[in-house]
Amino acid sequence: MESNKAYWNERARKNGHTGWNDLVIYYYDQKVRLNTIDYILKKTMLNRGGLSLDYGCGSGDFSEVLSKYFSEVIATDISEIVLSSAKKNNKNSNATFVAFDDKIFDNDYDLILSITVLQHILNDKDLEKLLEKFAKSLKEKNGKIILLESIAIDEMDTMENDYLKIRSKKKLLEIIKNSGLTVESCYDFYNPLSKDSLKFKKLYNNIFIRILKILSRLDVYFMKKILKRVIDIYVGQDIGIIYSESTTKILILKNL
Repeated sequence: MESNKAYWNERARKNGHTGWNDLVIYYYDQKVRLNTIDYILKKTMLNRGGLSLDYGCGSGDFSEVLSKYFSEVIATDISEIVLSSAKKNNKNSNATFVAFDDKIFDNDYDLILSITVLQHILNDKDLEKLLEKFAKSLKEKNGKIILLESIAIDEMDTMENDYLKIRSKKKLLEIIKNSGLTVESCYDFYNPLSKDSLKFKKLYNNIFIRILKILSRLDVYFMKKILKRVIDIYVGQDIGIIYSESTTKILILKNL
């Protein structure tokens, strides 16, 4: 746990967030992810209110989305640096940012949101135990979990390094079932690095964007804000749900 904390703190120190290292990918992908989670919540959260958990909240962007649909949002992260940044950036009075602690599972949540967190839990049993905690802290009636995770469609494409484990779809579903959860619905989600992500590639190869990216990397005044604003406008309200098999999935889980 401590080595993981050190790794994510260093990522946060270096980038100001814990997402993609490449700023263009990060800003584009984050905007699409936020649009998509907002779209799913709009469709599924017909009765607004209640309590939600943003598990692995990062810079707090998703906590802001949750704040629109829930009376109270609890957001937590392993990195104190990124959590401190999230507290400063999020002005919603119904969002509380807390250091990671098992006490967060003492609540009854209407929704638990976790964006690309589980793929960084390398041990299958540890992941199963975490999902069991998720399951036990869900409200018995209509409690939901939303996960966005990378998976391997083909068993041969599974991979693991010191901080990332891409499991097969079969293995992930097995862990979910063993934890007392079941998949209510599943969305295939685009991947910016896929050859089919033509809109992203058009942006990424744009000379103006490349110049902004270089200036941002050099910490030229306001360049990061300008780059983010341009990309936000370019993405607009686009969502990332696609209708072909993808290595990125959004899973909606509920208790068995």
